[in-house]
Amino acid sequence: MKITTTEERIKHSNNSREIIILPNDLFFVDLTELPIEVDENEIDSFAELNMEGSSPFPIEQLNWGFRFEPNSRKILLFATHRDRLKNSNYKELESYLWVLPEIAVLPDINSLEVDTFSMRASNDAPALQLLKKEIEINEAGLPTFKFEATTTNFCADASDSEEISELKYPNPPSTHEVFAPNDHELWRADVRSAEYKKREKSRRSISARITRFFYWASIFAIFIITLECILLGTKSWTSRQESLIAEQSGAVSKIEEQRSLINKLEQMFQNEVRPVAILGALNTVRPRGIYFTSTTTTIDNNITIEGVAQTINELNNYIETLKGSGQFSLTQDPKSLTRSGKTTFTMTLAYTPTKDTTTVDSR
Repeated sequence: MKITTTEERIKHSNNSREIIILPNDLFFVDLTELPIEVDENEIDSFAELNMEGSSPFPIEQLNWGFRFEPNSRKILLFATHRDRLKNSNYKELESYLWVLPEIAVLPDINSLEVDTFSMRASNDAPALQLLKKEIEINEAGLPTFKFEATTTNFCADASDSEEISELKYPNPPSTHEVFAPNDHELWRADVRSAEYKKREKSRRSISARITRFFYWASIFAIFIITLECILLGTKSWTSRQESLIAEQSGAVSKIEEQRSLINKLEQMFQNEVRPVAILGALNTVRPRGIYFTSTTTTIDNNITIEGVAQTINELNNYIETLKGSGQFSLTQDPKSLTRSGKTTFTMTLAYTPTKDTTTVDSR
């Protein structure tokens, strides 16, 4: 596989931070196979030991990283001296979101042909051109790299690392490939120092947690504010309804009073209330020794009498006379109290008009 290199920085802005893709010609590369004895949780240690054993420089002086392909169990190591990056005007790398060599972002590393610290291109492999304008970064800061693969022909007797000719068809076939590494793969491929990566991973993890906290806090705050607005709206609507009810309560009370009066009048007409006839019937048989102090007539033609009698016997005789007239009946036992030679009494009678009385009233 031939990798089209570039001297330009490939950047993508994301909250004032950028991704920088370093040219391949700055790096020494080694593609090796992970021994079966090495577990996946030991890959990072294996890569570090392999780099220390292969590099002529102390690992503290290197900017290095690696890419692991789990299907083929291949590890692609890449390293460069820090002074070489500085001399190439690649400085202040800690200000970038990710710092990656071009070879680290290829969709597939299995077709690469490399010796230790020397990279060769396969003669019949397609060339991959990284589309600089199509590096997408999601909200978590993870990029997606898009490539355009085109066919390139080489001369058969050329050396492995030398490109003799590039013969393209009039309309050369091309395909697009995508590589979307996860967070763990990106930290492995990032060529900055191990101390910085450890510190930055912790900082980003805390920042992500804080961001998630504020995100959910803002959602909760919006929910509370919305609920408060609903409550205020409901309270305002309730207050308006109460005001309308209060404004109409006077008219409603007047209507209720009028309706009650109408009902009473209707009952009076239906029951033929006769207060004058009742008093006339009472006085007709009332002896001279009894007089009334107050009378109350109801719409049911019941009359409650409070009065005074000379003796209790006179009162009893009067009650019996009323009952015997056929017009009155006691609704409850009368109450009487004799004091100082006089008897005060209270009794309630039900009045039933006779036909003669009805005829007289109708006249």
